[in-house]
Amino acid sequence: MEGIDTGKYAEAVGRGTFLIFIFSMAAAAIGYGFRIFLSRSLTVDEFGLFYSVVAFIATIGVFRELGLATSLVKYISELKSKQDFARIKSSIIMVFLAQTILSVIIFTPLIFLSDILASQYFGMPQASAVLFFLLIEAIVNMGIYSAVFQGMQKFRIFGLIEIFRVSILFAFAIPLVSNGAAGIALAQLLTTVAMNIIFVGIALKEMPFLGPAKFVLDTTLLKNIFKFGLTLWLGNIIVMLVSRLDVIFITYFRVLKEVAWYNVSLPTAMLLTTFSAAVNNTLYPTVAELWSKGRKEDVAKGMESVIKFFFVLMLPPALLFLAYPDIIIRILFGESYLPAALSLQVLSIGMLFSSISSIFLGVINGIGSPGMNAKVVSVVAGANFVLNLLLVPLYGLDGAAVATAISFGIMFLMTFIFLRNRIKMSIRFTDVGRIFLGGLLALLAVAAAKHALVIEDAVIESAVTFIIAMAFYVVYLVMARVIVKSDIQLLETSGFRLPAAAKKLLLRILKD
Repeated sequence: MEGIDTGKYAEAVGRGTFLIFIFSMAAAAIGYGFRIFLSRSLTVDEFGLFYSVVAFIATIGVFRELGLATSLVKYISELKSKQDFARIKSSIIMVFLAQTILSVIIFTPLIFLSDILASQYFGMPQASAVLFFLLIEAIVNMGIYSAVFQGMQKFRIFGLIEIFRVSILFAFAIPLVSNGAAGIALAQLLTTVAMNIIFVGIALKEMPFLGPAKFVLDTTLLKNIFKFGLTLWLGNIIVMLVSRLDVIFITYFRVLKEVAWYNVSLPTAMLLTTFSAAVNNTLYPTVAELWSKGRKEDVAKGMESVIKFFFVLMLPPALLFLAYPDIIIRILFGESYLPAALSLQVLSIGMLFSSISSIFLGVINGIGSPGMNAKVVSVVAGANFVLNLLLVPLYGLDGAAVATAISFGIMFLMTFIFLRNRIKMSIRFTDVGRIFLGGLLALLAVAAAKHALVIEDAVIESAVTFIIAMAFYVVYLVMARVIVKSDIQLLETSGFRLPAAAKKLLLRILKD
């Protein structure tokens, strides 16, 4: 990491990433537990109905976002570096008003059409109540506070948002689940109202300097936010098409049971994106600040280390999902959801591409090149739509999984090639190859441990074999010198503290 003499890049990205990674893991665990709770409390059709309505409204909701929240992160980061709190306040209020007006315009007509949608599209009359509650929730959602905390680089509070959301949702859902999918939809509405009250209050307390600042309708600033946001919006359409359009197609061409199965395999595979989400949430505003100060070399070198650690951390669980999807689904969701096994395998590959691509997109946005998103969307969105149209009617959720994996693969290639040329970023493919070899060897260690151990409890057996495999994997990384001294030093600088004895031993063994 030579050239990052102040350690700012590693300090900001590393500490922020580690903090948000821990919070994201906690939120993912609670959220995943919530999904398991629903799968075992609702019928398969009700489970599928709820997530089908969620996907439908989220898809429509893209036309409310217009990329404004992500654009706001960039402008708050830049204005923060200039201590321009008046314009920060103005940007927040203007974006809030714009999104509120758009929400009312887009979602209100759908409330009056809920009965028609319930019978004609979802094929279940009870979908009307689910639609009603979730449409009201979409209108009152004030999620803009998330962008404010991210832009102000208050990563501790930002990281807690999702933990609070899924915890509150879980708490409301427990007494309401007896009312089926409509009860869960009501729980989501109540959660959003509670979140608005809690985090708007926190924002006012944590950023008192925004209170005295005078609000000015800065049309130039608003125009810049919209211009940057609209370009980002095209990138959001990629996410919408790849992560939600498949559910829309399955709902229309197949049955709600397949929607339910897909909403087991997709979120399970998406656990692999937890690390990239944590990285991206801190990387984006940090890159924006560094790039504005002309520290281009710091961005490139920092990205090379981030990519290396991405593969080190993400490969073992991905291979585990590929090797044992049926065991994972049976333990967590039960026999009724085993048809999701193949789609979980395919989506695990897709989520590796998705994770690294999301990091690349965060850097692309941070360096002020959102126009690249338009180029990516023109290819990826078209490919995803065509693949879903061709594969879902014939192969259902498995076809949707293939469409998703291929789409994310295309996105990875396009974003990597762009960054390689734009900031001279590179991937050390020899390191990646050695990491893949270590992952495969760890997978063989899992198989050997399962064969050697005789443990009747499947959960205990899985935990023991996973610990054995991870220990083997770590030893391999050290012995094969995949991790070197500079990597350990980066971890230490970034807040990943190692025990003194372990650190001393590693630094003695590892080469520069």
